[in-house]
Amino acid sequence: MSNDPLTGSGKSIALKVLLIQTSFVIFATFIILLTMNLKASITLFAGGMIGVIPAWVFAKQAFRYAGARQARQVVRAFYLGEALKLTLTLLLFVLVFSFVNVSAGLLLSGYAIALIAHWVSLGLLKEKTTI
Repeated sequence: MSNDPLTGSGKSIALKVLLIQTSFVIFATFIILLTMNLKASITLFAGGMIGVIPAWVFAKQAFRYAGARQARQVVRAFYLGEALKLTLTLLLFVLVFSFVNVSAGLLLSGYAIALIAHWVSLGLLKEKTTI
């Protein structure tokens, strides 16, 4: 593992993205709670967490290394992080659909909100860091 400033910068951005994603999901969950019911809001939240939790796992894995001397480890960490993210996403969807009676539309909407929030947050953070 590395304590390189680049690793810290990557972790910082990843944390901000995860916080924005989670905020979007919580806000949407609250709106659904107010306009629908508790079960619908829990379903939307579960879908959102299916997007957020694997993203967190990816970030933990991907930003373990930084720097030119560790280029191979950086690449491996990103590939492994992405593989873990995809596998965990699939597993979470299978578990929820297999064992919980949920509305597919709300579950997928929560997941979509997490994905959209990811890309929106990257855009927002890019604008803040551009000179």
